Amino acid sequence: MRRLVSIAALLAPTLVVVGCGRSKVDPFAEEVREREALAKTKLVEADAGRALSVSSTSEVQFEEGVGILMYEPDSDGHPSFTNHAFRWLGQNAHVRLKTHDSHPMRIQMDGWVHHKVIGAWPVISLYVDGVYIGSTNPIGGTGHFSIDMQVADWAIRRPWVDLVIRTNAVGYHWGDPPELKVLNISRFAWSEAK
Repeated sequence: MRRLVSIAALLAPTLVVVGCGRSKVDPFAEEVREREALAKTKLVEADAGRALSVSSTSEVQFEEGVGILMYEPDSDGHPSFTNHAFRWLGQNAHVRLKTHDSHPMRIQMDGWVHHKVIGAWPVISLYVDGVYIGSTNPIGGTGHFSIDMQVADWAIRRPWVDLVIRTNAVGYHWGDPPELKVLNISRFAWSEAK
């Protein structure tokens, strides 16, 4: 009998932990924050902090339709990590975004349209989980644009949402689709709306 009591006493903490199920607190959240802070410090120290505005983070994941992180070339024509950082986007770019519970969020994006590829003045539209968020006016002139749109709390239904950045007026023959180089973004920010 004593033996059963001692075994039950040893197993009780394990049963309590298993019985409680998963904790809602991410056990790795602090480590992720520390790693991102270290990466930010190192990039700034190396005078390459411009990459931070278009880098994937624990809350922003650039997916299909988004090119790799690139840098403007220096005077010798070689990419330099201390120069302006950017990413190319295709006609339908996909970004995964981590929500903050059900708080309204804000999307900010700066860049320019590659008119030589598009051959038109396009409109850029944003969709979060299929919900239309908003569009720009037709982007002409130099092609530079700046987007600042709010995502309402009712449009945020999951811990991670899918953002689609759609550029219209991209005309091409079915056998010769355009390159990924439709839009060029130099800044992307995802934060709680104030």
